[in-house]
Amino acid sequence: MVRFIVVIVLVICFPILTGCGSGDSSNSLDNQVEKINSGNSAWLKLSLTDAPTPDLTSVVVNVSHLEVLLEGQGKKGRLIVAENLGYVDLLTLQNGVTLPLADVAIPDGVRATQVRLVLKSEGHYGIKGSGDICELATPSGQQSGVKIVFSSPIRFDAGNTYSLLIDFDALKSVVVKGNGGCLLKPVLKLKEATVQEPGDDPDAEEDGIVVKLPNEGEENESGVNNGWEPEGEGEALEESLYDWELENFF
Repeated sequence: MVRFIVVIVLVICFPILTGCGSGDSSNSLDNQVEKINSGNSAWLKLSLTDAPTPDLTSVVVNVSHLEVLLEGQGKKGRLIVAENLGYVDLLTLQNGVTLPLADVAIPDGVRATQVRLVLKSEGHYGIKGSGDICELATPSGQQSGVKIVFSSPIRFDAGNTYSLLIDFDALKSVVVKGNGGCLLKPVLKLKEATVQEPGDDPDAEEDGIVVKLPNEGEENESGVNNGWEPEGEGEALEESLYDWELENFF
């Protein structure tokens, strides 16, 4: 089984992952996992964290969801997790604090080409040391997210567990202007990217060798369009190219 874990560092209840929301989402995920042949899949874990900023006591972003773009077996897909995540204070995600966003099975041989954090069009703000609230201005028009494109696709091999820790760097992402206003120019970094290979004891969950992936340290192109990806740009955003259900890969 290939295990892929995406960890986004937040102290919040995630219905799609923890079951604190509607039962339908949880049942859907359970049904999907039941369809997986444990000998032919991996696991992916995703997480989010943050670097500190001295100018603000809170940096709140309004998150829509997280996407992982996949390809393999002659297909392409878009895995969506943490839907309608909502308001997240990035500055609560420091000093090793992380919160799992997803823990999902991925078919053997499938590759991840990028991750994309999709923010809502409004509702982002910072709180200064004085207590003043500073709205985080964003570019006009619809945005499709903030993406990290992997220089080399991450291939999921059966039996392994893959973990990605994404750093939403508030220090670099927020610009406090001279007039007191604030801009949000998202800077994402793949802070940690590892694969854990199974050890000799199949019953020991933590047994095995953990190896860093070459993708560790990769960032989004923060210098292009202030870090944002305009809606509709690039072939990868054409919905017709993608199966929306992960089960279509099995």
